Amino acid sequence: MTAAAIDVVLVDDDEDVRDAIKDRLEAAGYRVSGFSSALDALDWLRSAERLPPLILADMMMPVMDGLQFREEQIKDPALAAVPMVMLTARHDVVSGPGVEQLRKPIKSSDLIAVVRRYCGARAE
Repeated sequence: MTAAAIDVVLVDDDEDVRDAIKDRLEAAGYRVSGFSSALDALDWLRSAERLPPLILADMMMPVMDGLQFREEQIKDPALAAVPMVMLTARHDVVSGPGVEQLRKPIKSSDLIAVVRRYCGARAE
């Protein structure tokens, strides 16, 4: 899949969660590139021909968590403007410019609504 074809970059270290979210988004017509680590996602984003309109990232991951990922993302002027939705089971609110939160377990309707807001509607 080429970088120009991606609607959503999904970062989650849990393969089952990542696959479930990816499957649901693809069924809704979105093109998703999934990564198990924030470092791999950053590498991919930095080399992408065209940036996606949205990043979905798990908050709790080993090596680099979602908050650290966002910090690195906004340090890079080429990536800073890409909005991020943090996926988390935590109760504290994640906020800041270009960041919002979806609480786990994620309702399919909430997932599609937030992706639609950033990426536009797709035919299901």
